[in-house]
Amino acid sequence: MKRIIYSLTAVVMMAVSPPLHASTVASLIDIKFTPNTSNTLYNYSGAVTYDGSVQVGNIGDVWNILEPDLSAGVSTTLMLTSGASSPATLTFSSEGITTLAKATSGFYGSGLGEYKNLMNSYNYVVSGETGSFTISGLAAYTHYDVYVLTQGNKADNGSILQLTGPNKVGDPTTYTQAGTSNATNSTFLTGQNYMMETFRADAGGNLTIEYSSAVAGKNAIVNGIQITNSAAPEPASMLLIGVGSVLISSMKLRKKNSADNSVA
Repeated sequence: MKRIIYSLTAVVMMAVSPPLHASTVASLIDIKFTPNTSNTLYNYSGAVTYDGSVQVGNIGDVWNILEPDLSAGVSTTLMLTSGASSPATLTFSSEGITTLAKATSGFYGSGLGEYKNLMNSYNYVVSGETGSFTISGLAAYTHYDVYVLTQGNKADNGSILQLTGPNKVGDPTTYTQAGTSNATNSTFLTGQNYMMETFRADAGGNLTIEYSSAVAGKNAIVNGIQITNSAAPEPASMLLIGVGSVLISSMKLRKKNSADNSVA
């Protein structure tokens, strides 16, 4: 009986285990959108980098800096927060990437704000349009927590971001930002200037998320993205738990029957 149980457990684990490359996929990827032009009006000169943490991560974490002026169809190889290469790549579409004036963002403050270099620009689509970003090279059928920074600027306050992507059961689901930001915040507030939703990669390890504005006349704004492995139980884990429970119950029942027979 024990030999059968061990064999069954091994078969189940092999059948539901993620691909071997899953362990090499980034546990955390940070993405910042930055134009590749200089503009003294916006206190901006060249590509401004950012190293550090926001909602997840640590001080000194490396951010991937995406710099195209015209962003449609751009594909970029992503790095881990350690700076090491990652098998993940990003393709995204938008209207463009723009910079923020010092007077239009609360993160600038006196010009020395902690997140000034991170929040000084954003990726956007206009009202009525839909943008998207696809991260490839992830583990198949795996859940990821995606943090989307979306403060924008005072000139476009009142925007409410919508994110649509595969949810925990793989079906497209739309999540709507709970509140709005007036762009004066200098700290991150959940549902107001950032969202965190859990999405699921498909069979090929691709994760596509669309974004749009829920408010007519307002742009849909994405300042940055963080993606990390989710704490949500994977289907494989749930199946193993279920099988384990059944096996344990069977062993207990077998012992009970053996004890009853001995007494009889």
